[in-house]
Amino acid sequence: MRVKKKKESSKSFSWDDLHKKMSQLSVALSHKLDENKLFEILNERAEHLANLVDTEQESENDSIDVLIFEFGEEQYAVDAVYISEVIPLRFLTRVPGAPDFILGVVSRRGEILSVIDFGRFLGLNEKQTCHHLIFVEHQGTQIGIAVHKLKEMTQIPQNSIQPVQTQWSGEQAQHLKGVTDHGVALLDVKEILSCEKLNFDIQ
Repeated sequence: MRVKKKKESSKSFSWDDLHKKMSQLSVALSHKLDENKLFEILNERAEHLANLVDTEQESENDSIDVLIFEFGEEQYAVDAVYISEVIPLRFLTRVPGAPDFILGVVSRRGEILSVIDFGRFLGLNEKQTCHHLIFVEHQGTQIGIAVHKLKEMTQIPQNSIQPVQTQWSGEQAQHLKGVTDHGVALLDVKEILSCEKLNFDIQ
C-alpha cells in the first residue's frame, strides 16, 4: 500500500497570501486553542494550500508558523505550510495486515488516505488515544497524522531550532528537524512523507 499522491497543479503559490492567512490565524489563536475555530480556519485555507510548492527561501532569522500538539509530556510542532486540514478523528477504516503504526484509512474528498498513529510511528514508549487528525502534504503526497491533543498555533523563530538531543532515539530523531529552546520538537514532514516504511504490502 502506498501513500496517495495527488496530481500536480500549475497554480503558483503565493507567500503573501500565506502570511496574511497565518497572521489572521495567529491573532485568533494567540492564547488557548479553540479547536472548532482552528478547524474552521484551516479548512478555509485548505484550497489555497492544497498544492504547495517546495521552497528554501527562508532565512535563519525568519519565523515559521506551526501547529503545536501534545503527546504525553512532550510537545511537537508541524510547520503550517504543510498542513492542508485538521479534523476530529472519525470514520476510520481499519486495514487488516497493515503495520501497527497504521491506524487505518479515511476518505477525503474522494481520495483514500493512510492515517498513521503518531506515537507508534515515532516508536514512543507512551501510548495515547488519538483524537485529532492532521493532514499534511508535500509535492502531491499526503497522509493523515493522528495525534492526542492539540495545543496552539504559534510562531517559532528559525534560529531557535537546535539539533535533536539524546532524549530521542535514532529512529525517532530521523523524523524530527530539530528542537526549540522550549523543548518543542519540530517534525520533518518531508522526511515522514518519503519514509520507506510507509510503502508496505498487505499480507
